[in-house]
Amino acid sequence: MTPTTATQQTPARLRAYGAAAAGSGGGRDHNAAIREAAQKRIKAGVFGAAAAAKAELDRLAAEIALETGSILLTAPVKSEERAAEKVKGDYRGDWLDLKDAARITLIARDEQNLKAVIGTIRKRMRAGTGHWLVKDQYVYEPHKECGYSGYNGVVRLGIPPKEVKARPLPEAFHPILMDELKTQVVLDGFAKGTKPPAYAGRFGEIQANSVAMMYGKMSKDSFIRMLGSAQYFLCRARFGVEGGAAHTLYEISRSVKSSPDDRRAAEELCRRYHRRLRNQDGMGADPRLNFEVLLFCKGVHAGSLATLRQRWRSGAPHADQRRAEAVLFMRQYARLHGMPKVGDFLLNPELLPLCVQPAAPASAPAA
Repeated sequence: MTPTTATQQTPARLRAYGAAAAGSGGGRDHNAAIREAAQKRIKAGVFGAAAAAKAELDRLAAEIALETGSILLTAPVKSEERAAEKVKGDYRGDWLDLKDAARITLIARDEQNLKAVIGTIRKRMRAGTGHWLVKDQYVYEPHKECGYSGYNGVVRLGIPPKEVKARPLPEAFHPILMDELKTQVVLDGFAKGTKPPAYAGRFGEIQANSVAMMYGKMSKDSFIRMLGSAQYFLCRARFGVEGGAAHTLYEISRSVKSSPDDRRAAEELCRRYHRRLRNQDGMGADPRLNFEVLLFCKGVHAGSLATLRQRWRSGAPHADQRRAEAVLFMRQYARLHGMPKVGDFLLNPELLPLCVQPAAPASAPAA
């Protein structure tokens, strides 16, 4: 009898992987080829079921929005290009970690309503519902870093109980079970020899926050497009600060290009900004906070202000020209935002209460 060689004993699939590895440069090992093939298969599964997962996630979120009186914002399935960037940058190339190909956002009226939304999410996505949360995180850190608050969760979509039925166990199991337990729960599709829904086992991301926090997070155009101009201007009148600054301040506080002073100042300013949006510092206009936020978002950071003040006080040659340039810049910025004399504030912050008030009308000359 001819002895069997090791090559003949190797399964055909492993030989195929080995051939692929050998034929793609010779330097790659079998593990690399297997991993690449597995990642391609996982990616295909994610996007093959993404539309079905999005439809099921939208259905669940719509029920929660109706029950809690919140607003549902949906988003299209994440593009493969954007997903690939995220997988490469955040997950070291592992497509198994991508959980937000399908995603929704629930917007609550206020912080109290947000708690009701989170409670409903947890109630509808727990054991026995067919869906369950694999991430359930409510962040409320008013005194840490940038002071952000909000909810972020990831749900694994399953089969709702209404699609599950019971059928008798095989006869071989009957002798070891009580009569009342002679049934097993099986998926309806499995009982018929068909596949379960395409979304089963897929993930979806759920974010939730209040209107106020979304006002601070979203750009003006995005906020108005999704929630309407009336809601935007209502928030601006209510909180007394411009919207959409939180993300910009956060990026400044995290950027390696920002100076240490700018990073610390941006964090502190972002905390104050979020406190304002949560009504922790009262209502009405806050001109000092609003002006500082505008400066940071326009690129006039701590270092820039220090430079301008230094130019103003400088005794070096051409000091008058430098002072004039600094004042011209600041007054142009002031005119842009309708803040009389606000340029003087940049040189002396203590003058702010006077700077932001409209100039007093000139008294009529005596007759």
